[in-house]
Amino acid sequence: MKKMLVIGSLSIGLIPVLIVCCVVFVLLMVAVIVGGNNENAFPSGSFSTDMSVIAENEIPAEFIPFYQEAGEKYGIHWLLLASIHRQETNFSQNKTVSSAGAIGAMQFMDCTFVGWSYPTCNGLGNGGIPKDILMSPAQISKYGGYGVDGNGDGKADPWNEEDAIHSAAKYLSANMKGSTEIDKIQAAIFAYNHSSQYVNEVYDRFIGYTDGWEEFDGSVATTIRNGKAWPVPYTKQITSHFGPRWGREHKGIDIAVNGVEGQPIVAFTEGVITRSEYNLIYSDGKEVGWGWYVRINHGDGLETLYAHMNKQGVPVGKKVKTGEVIGYVGSTGGSTGPHLHLEFWINGVQKNPIPYVQDLLN
Repeated sequence: MKKMLVIGSLSIGLIPVLIVCCVVFVLLMVAVIVGGNNENAFPSGSFSTDMSVIAENEIPAEFIPFYQEAGEKYGIHWLLLASIHRQETNFSQNKTVSSAGAIGAMQFMDCTFVGWSYPTCNGLGNGGIPKDILMSPAQISKYGGYGVDGNGDGKADPWNEEDAIHSAAKYLSANMKGSTEIDKIQAAIFAYNHSSQYVNEVYDRFIGYTDGWEEFDGSVATTIRNGKAWPVPYTKQITSHFGPRWGREHKGIDIAVNGVEGQPIVAFTEGVITRSEYNLIYSDGKEVGWGWYVRINHGDGLETLYAHMNKQGVPVGKKVKTGEVIGYVGSTGGSTGPHLHLEFWINGVQKNPIPYVQDLLN
């Protein structure tokens, strides 16, 4: 019988197997690290990865694999990359140098692409960098830039869509700062172009491209006067007023009519979403909470609240315009039937909404 040398309790016959296992483990760990395991990556179940109808109609199919690959590698929602590509060059239909000197499919400043430690980089970042340096992965590594050779041809070319999109994903990933997902997205967009208007435009397009939110991106026909909109375009029928009701104070007005379920609810006036969540309160064993509701801060002490929606409304942090759709009529929470419960808060105190909407009812 063949003998085997034993070292301690380990047979030499097992050593090759263990070596293979160790190598596989190391390779798996490297794949996880290199593959974009990023603390800023979007958690599962947040913004949908599916395209909305708007996105399907706008985004060129040829670029989708680039967005998706780069997004997965750097932990960026791929539809955010599409939104920026659309904003910057209309999906590469206009790759001319910008007035500030930004170049390529995703409009990078050459100093950001190669790295700000390059000797001629200052000001806005137009360093007049020669192309042989601009597109050299070695030079980019040396100067700490964000240029990426996405297609593996040995060059990081800002005019090549695959390279440019991977470079944008790397830059956005480095600037995902904040405590919430929306904070991170908006911080990254702001880093790309230091303009509040730019942030609003790109973020709104991103929301419109993301399946599950596109129904909130837009407005519907409703009565609008003096910068104020009637919140339920489908009906103006008020079924319950502000004041005593069923032995307690009713802090708002209810708007309902047959067929109102699923109809859009719009913002009374422009503002920022501060709450978009499910409110659950029990009293004597019955649910009396708002269910799905949205709260908007309009500034100057005015806030409005829209309760009993059929599902979650627009996300927190979104800026909405007068008459913009924020959700849909439902019967969640402490509701006996489909309706909108509308509240007005003035400096933190609930007020009768009628004086504020009266001119919209006439």
